[in-house]
Amino acid sequence: MLLELVDNSYYNKLSLVLFTPLFMVFLMCMVDLTRTKLLFKSLFSNPYFYKYPHDSVSTLSLYQVLVFLYLSVVFALFLMVLLYDNEFIYQHFFEAFIHCMYLSTGYFFVKYLVSEFLYNLSNKKTYFKQTFMLETSYLVVWLLMVFLLLCYVFLHLNSFDISRNYLLIIALIAYFIRFIIIISNNKNLLSGKILYIILYLCTLEIVPFIYLFKSYTE
Repeated sequence: MLLELVDNSYYNKLSLVLFTPLFMVFLMCMVDLTRTKLLFKSLFSNPYFYKYPHDSVSTLSLYQVLVFLYLSVVFALFLMVLLYDNEFIYQHFFEAFIHCMYLSTGYFFVKYLVSEFLYNLSNKKTYFKQTFMLETSYLVVWLLMVFLLLCYVFLHLNSFDISRNYLLIIALIAYFIRFIIIISNNKNLLSGKILYIILYLCTLEIVPFIYLFKSYTE
């Protein structure tokens, strides 16, 4: 009976947390359905950037806050897979999630501050704005794919090690495919600015990811 209660407690907590990103997407649709559709299609087409050219780094809106929360929650779940084993996740799910949520929120907040600083410092604000929109919208789509895989991992803790390895391999491949798509699909947008784009992505994303995977392998 006690084991069943513990088991139910884990799945109740898991259901609540896994529901959160879906609820964020639902709120995004309520705020602006057309924008949300275009956002999740941005990996395959560019209408999002032409329809919302007024977006800027320094201008916060309710929609951008919802996107920030969506990114933070899904990335926190991804960090849990990297930092904890299945036994700890099963017994201390909320504690692990809250800790990773602090890390995830802190990462995206620092990323936002750095982006805002570079945006205000740059004399090419249009190019930087477009770059930031590209990178963020593609990250939203990438994390959606990762989220679907995370659901499977957390629902099948008995095969956690194998599932985690597959998740990390697929996530890493998808991440670099995303990077290639940014370059190949938006040559007109990134023309003449490729060095700045690479430096931006390296400092704000690639280096932290390398550190996380290095910590996982050790």
